[in-house]
Amino acid sequence: MRPTRVQQNLTGTIAGLLAVGALAGCGGAPSAEVPDEAPAPTTAEEAPAEAAADTGDFRTGPIPSSAPRFDESELPPEPAAGASPTEQIEYELLAETTTFAQAADPAATAECPETDAAAQETITCTVTYQGLEVPWSVDISGSEFVFSFEPRAEQQPISRDIAEDALRWYADTEAVLCDMEEYLLVAPDGDTDVTCQAQGSGGVETFAMETGTYGTFSFTSS
Repeated sequence: MRPTRVQQNLTGTIAGLLAVGALAGCGGAPSAEVPDEAPAPTTAEEAPAEAAADTGDFRTGPIPSSAPRFDESELPPEPAAGASPTEQIEYELLAETTTFAQAADPAATAECPETDAAAQETITCTVTYQGLEVPWSVDISGSEFVFSFEPRAEQQPISRDIAEDALRWYADTEAVLCDMEEYLLVAPDGDTDVTCQAQGSGGVETFAMETGTYGTFSFTSS
C-alpha cells in the first residue's frame, strides 16, 4: 500500500531523530527520545452539500408515469335513443372539444342551429369550454331516415396543467413552466406558439410545444 503524505512525513521525522540520537551517542550526549506512536492523521473537512436547485417561478409537481391521457368516463352521458339530429351533433362537438383538451369542464356547452338533417347542408356551431368559444363548421349529409356529419374546428382548447404534466413526463423533471394562460385556443396538429421550460439537474432547457391531431403534446428543444 502506498504510504500517505502524513506517513511519509512521519517516517522522515523518525529517521532524522534516530540519526541525531546515533551521533549524540558517539559524543556521549543523551539520545533523543523517539515518539511512541505516530500522531493521528488530520481528518479532511467535508465538502459542503450541493445546494438544492432554485425552482424560482417554475411550477412543480410529480412526474407522471406516462404521457397524459384523457379518461373518457369523464364525458357527459350520451344523448338518449331518439335524440334529435341537433342534440346528437352538439354532443359530438362537446365530446371532441373536451377530449382534445384532455380535461373535463362540467360547465361546457355546445350550441347548434336546429336541423332535421334531412338534406345536405353546412351549419356553424359553438362550443363554450372554460370560457373560450370554439367555432365548429359541420357538413351534414342527410336524408329522411339517415344522416351523417363531418365537423371541423380551426382551433381547439388546451390546458396548461395538462401541457405541463406532458412536459414533466417528457423531460423527466418536476419543475416546468409553459408561457400560456390556464386555457388557450391553438391550431390542432401544429405549432402552438407556446414556449416551455424544464429545470433539471443539468440546468434549464427551453422547448417549443406542438399539438397532435387528438390533443397530444410534443416538445422540441430550442
